[in-house]
Amino acid sequence: MGLEFLPECASAPPRARRRYFFRSTLAGLVFAASIVVGFAVLEPGMVRLAVLGLGLLAVAAGFYEFYRLMAALDELQRQIHTTAMSFAGAIVIGIATVWSVLSAALDGPQAEAIFAIPVWAAAYYLSLFFVARRFA
Repeated sequence: MGLEFLPECASAPPRARRRYFFRSTLAGLVFAASIVVGFAVLEPGMVRLAVLGLGLLAVAAGFYEFYRLMAALDELQRQIHTTAMSFAGAIVIGIATVWSVLSAALDGPQAEAIFAIPVWAAAYYLSLFFVARRFA
């Protein structure tokens, strides 16, 4: 059904998996479109602010759908995801800290926080792969 690229929902019940796949993908597409349109097409102003606000609402909707997915999992699966998120968070925080220190030390531009969510997601998927193997 095309769910292979969303490993976090692999063990969820089918109905929760379908819901998460559809709604999280839609939220991700809305967020990506708002970033592209907001920064590449629109000039600074109220319209850009509204478009970027829509993107933030899409992020909130994605977080809510992730919460709903986690609620549909059994205790072991929740433990796997919690452990993977902990590792991912630690990795992202470490990278952001090192990046900021290096940037300040080299008098370069400050690290952009906008990269935190995509980097966290990549670290989460990587952590999920390793943590799930531990419980297999």
